[in-house]
Amino acid sequence: MLSASHKDQNILHIILNAPTTANMLFMTTGGLCYFYPNFYHAGIAIQSHSGNLVPYDKKLGCAGEVTDEFEMQRDMSFLNRTCDDLCPTFWHHVQEKHWRLSVNWNVEDSVTKVFHDIDVEWRLNRECTNSECPHCFMVMSQNFECAGASNRDDVKFLPSEIWYHKPPFVQLIKGIFYGGQCHQPFLVPIPVKDGIDSPPTLDDLDINYWVKQYKLYECHSIALNQLLSRMSSMTGSKETFHGSILVIKQTRHVPNLIVNMTKQDQLVANFLILSALHYHILTDA
Repeated sequence: MLSASHKDQNILHIILNAPTTANMLFMTTGGLCYFYPNFYHAGIAIQSHSGNLVPYDKKLGCAGEVTDEFEMQRDMSFLNRTCDDLCPTFWHHVQEKHWRLSVNWNVEDSVTKVFHDIDVEWRLNRECTNSECPHCFMVMSQNFECAGASNRDDVKFLPSEIWYHKPPFVQLIKGIFYGGQCHQPFLVPIPVKDGIDSPPTLDDLDINYWVKQYKLYECHSIALNQLLSRMSSMTGSKETFHGSILVIKQTRHVPNLIVNMTKQDQLVANFLILSALHYHILTDA
């Protein structure tokens, strides 16, 4: 039963980290909601990454005996085909309504209010063990585990790892990379996450190939961005900056749609960054 979540946290993080898909359900005073409704109605429960931590002789999930009523599946091999969009390694967003089913008994206090203006993503597992799936761990283990980029050599090296990713990325978007140890900005390919075949949004980009995400209080441990610091000195400022920046272009006419950047866009990006540095509105990346 859902009452309230901790400040700056969302209850969906708990729901979507349940040990099985059968446990990914919650109720409010206005209704009931559960994820993976097709599996739920078929009496099938798929084990998640948190379920992997539960010993085999222990119950899965906080609902006690509920899993006894479901056919437990450790992975998607029971499909006897490729996982398609059901692959446990694919990220999903709570705004994708086909992943959940809601039942309201009080429309004025609808259970769907929980999803309003919420930016929560989840996936069932880090690895897929379905041998029929092109994203199974035997294939994906051949890929490079990227730690992010910072210098010119990284800009030359990482694209080859992106081009030869297995299975091949369906989509790539071009952005501009201001690496911490680079002497100039570079136009770079940005992979779109596996499983996204529609025009990508910002949430769909696998930006970790270029920039790792850090919390602000950790910025003191991030390397100095020599490129931005040099650009800052051109405005007369002595302020220094840390980390790297990846600039991505969004269309004006279609909200949230990401498109390729060009060399011409790089001139505009340079101008905007110099302006931001001049007015001290650019924070650490």
